[in-house]
Amino acid sequence: MITRKWTAPIPTSKRDEYIDYIMQTGFADYKSTKGNIGAFLTLEEKDNKLYFTTLTFWDSYESIKNFAGENYHLAKYYPKDDDFLIDKPKYVEHQEVVYGNSEAIRMDT
Repeated sequence: MITRKWTAPIPTSKRDEYIDYIMQTGFADYKSTKGNIGAFLTLEEKDNKLYFTTLTFWDSYESIKNFAGENYHLAKYYPKDDDFLIDKPKYVEHQEVVYGNSEAIRMDT
């Protein structure tokens, strides 16, 4: 299993609007891409900004390429991202999971 992590800041005033937006874009794409095992959206408030992180789980790098393209190490952006994001990092992080132990978590809303 491989994790894919992306983090970017938005203005605090756009919190709820951005959550709705990312659920309709990134999270809808994650869910519809074969090989996606799960996804989480987290946030941290720091320096009067909200830093959103997506942490996705994949069964292979090939599945990640199906989502992000051949240059899968580059972040994937959507047309209206500029309406929200203060900064658009160029790269994402990938890490191979070597061990895990957790209860099944279901947080769909």
